Amino acid sequence: MSLRSERAAKTPWPADDFMQALSRWITIVALLITLMITVQWGFSSHRSLALHRSWTVTTRVPDPVPVKHRSTRQATAKSQSGSVRASPAMQKAASSQEVEEYLTVENCVGGTPLVRLQRLPGQTSNIILAKLEGNNPAGSVKDRPAVSMITQAEAQGKLSPGDTLIEATSGNTGIALAMAAAIKGYKIKLIMPADQSEERKAAMAAFGAELISVPSSSDGGGMEAARDMASRMQAEGQGTVLDQFGNLANPLAHYQGTGPEIWQQTKGKVTHFVSSMGTTGTIMGTSRYLKEQKPDVRIIGLQPKEGSAIAGIRRWPKEYLPTIFQVILACIYSISTSIVFSEACTCCAHETHVGK
Repeated sequence: MSLRSERAAKTPWPADDFMQALSRWITIVALLITLMITVQWGFSSHRSLALHRSWTVTTRVPDPVPVKHRSTRQATAKSQSGSVRASPAMQKAASSQEVEEYLTVENCVGGTPLVRLQRLPGQTSNIILAKLEGNNPAGSVKDRPAVSMITQAEAQGKLSPGDTLIEATSGNTGIALAMAAAIKGYKIKLIMPADQSEERKAAMAAFGAELISVPSSSDGGGMEAARDMASRMQAEGQGTVLDQFGNLANPLAHYQGTGPEIWQQTKGKVTHFVSSMGTTGTIMGTSRYLKEQKPDVRIIGLQPKEGSAIAGIRRWPKEYLPTIFQVILACIYSISTSIVFSEACTCCAHETHVGK
C-alpha cells in the first residue's frame, strides 16, 4: 500500500465533512463570479453615464430641432462617441443657439399679411389690398409704436427697471402699451374716457395696467382731458409719459416696419395708401417711407366728421393736434360713424364669405 493510501486509510474523510467542504467551495466560486460581474457592470455603467452626461450637456433640447441645426447636432454626437467632451464655452454657445431659434412675443410684432379684397372693389381693374394688423399679438396696429416707444426710451436712458409708464388712450394704444410694459417689466397707468368699451378696459387690466377714468367728451372730458391729466401726473413725479401724440418713435415704427413691408409685399407697385388718423403715427411713418421710394404715391387720410365718434381715430382741435403730424397728404376725407359701421359690416359679409 502506498503512503497516500495509508494516510487515507488512517484518516478517512467523513461524508458529511466532504459535502460541507464542497458546498463552501461552490459558495466561494459563486461569490467571485458575482463580484466579477458587478465590477464589470459598474465599469460599463460608468462609461455609459459619462457618455450620457457628455451628450446631454451639449444637446440640452431633444429633437425635434430646427432642420438647419441637425447637421451640427449630428456632428456633436459623432464627437461624443469618440469620448471628446465639449468645452463650457461650446456648451453655452450651443444652448444659446438653440434658444435663439424661438421667437418672443415682442419678436412677433409686425410682419402682418397683405391680402387682396376680392368682392368689395366690384368690377374694376384696380387691386385693393388690406393689411391685417389684427394679427399683431395684442390685436392692432398700435403694437408697433407701443414697442417702439418703450424701446427708444430705454435706448435714450429715459427708463430704468421698475419705472412706471403713463399714457392717455382711447383703447388700442393702451392695450398695446399694457402688453409691451408687461413684456419689458414696467408698471403702467392708463388714463381713458369713461365711455370707452368694457372689453378694452378688461384687456388692459388683464395685462396688469392700472386704469384711471376721466369724464367722457359729452361731459366735458374725453381724450383732451386724459392727455391733460397724464401731463399733470408726470409733473407730479408719478411716472413717465410716453406721449404717443408727440413721440417720434411712433411714426418711426411705421417708417421702419409698416412702410417697408407694404413696399416689399406689393413689389413696389403701390399707387395709393389710405389710413385712418388718430395719433397720425401710422400714416406719417408709412407715407414717409413710401414717398421716398416712389414720390407719386398718393396718401389719403380719414378722420371723423364733426360730431362723429369713431373709436381709435379723432378729429383734433387745433391746440391738441398731434405734433408728429405733417401736412403731406394728398387729401383728407371726413367720414361719419354710420358709414364706418356700414362699410365694416359690408367688408366682413363679402370678403369673409366662403360661398360665391
